[in-house]
Amino acid sequence: ARRLLLAPQIRWALRRASGVVGVSRALCERIARLVPDIQGSIRHIPCAGVDPTVFRLRSRIEVRQELELDREARIVIFIGQLVPIKGIEILLEAWRQLLSSRHLRDNDRLLLIGEGPLRGRLQRVANESGCAGTVRFLGGMQQSRVAGWISAANLLCLPSRNEGSPNVIVEAQACGVPVIASAVGGIPEMVVPRVNGLTCPVGDSVALAEAIADGLGTPWDASAIAAGASSRTWLSLADRNLELLAGIIQPRLQEVRS
Repeated sequence: ARRLLLAPQIRWALRRASGVVGVSRALCERIARLVPDIQGSIRHIPCAGVDPTVFRLRSRIEVRQELELDREARIVIFIGQLVPIKGIEILLEAWRQLLSSRHLRDNDRLLLIGEGPLRGRLQRVANESGCAGTVRFLGGMQQSRVAGWISAANLLCLPSRNEGSPNVIVEAQACGVPVIASAVGGIPEMVVPRVNGLTCPVGDSVALAEAIADGLGTPWDASAIAAGASSRTWLSLADRNLELLAGIIQPRLQEVRS
């Protein structure tokens, strides 16, 4: 209802804008449906970027030695706020299913990085479902430390109920780590099945468990995954936005000067 009330104001603003940027192709399509007459002026410029000096391809074995992690374990990592929209309880249920169906080895681990109001509840869920011994809540940490934990993982999992273009996906890919994520928002544009990860329906723990098992059993090409994310640096995205702004401003400056 709130969206319907705002639609006239959004249309008014879009029609009068000098430039319109959609951070995902899905969002560009929504804008075009809302205001078809501006379709030709909508630019797709992603907003999810990465600092390549922090998030980069590293030796998994060496990183695990630094973090004192089992070098033979298969590690799935979640990074984000511990809030309902992130769907972490779906991930815990998927992990429980994998444990009960014996798709996991004794030393496989699920690591969750982040803080939020659901932490206590999620820890209880992990305990009550018998997953506590294989699930670790690592809390919040600085980006520089997060990069190391990503590099130590076999998979990054993002089971969100809703997303735009999550930075953490590009960060994982820049580290050569494949991503298992819900097919929502701009995620299907970022995660190419069998190339840099897998997607699954939102809120479906069975499908998520199958995707994680599939991902753990797939021989991913870390170098190719990292190379695919090489164009998503903050500098390259800034250049694309600068080009757009220059295209809008320069003709007007010329008009003023003449």
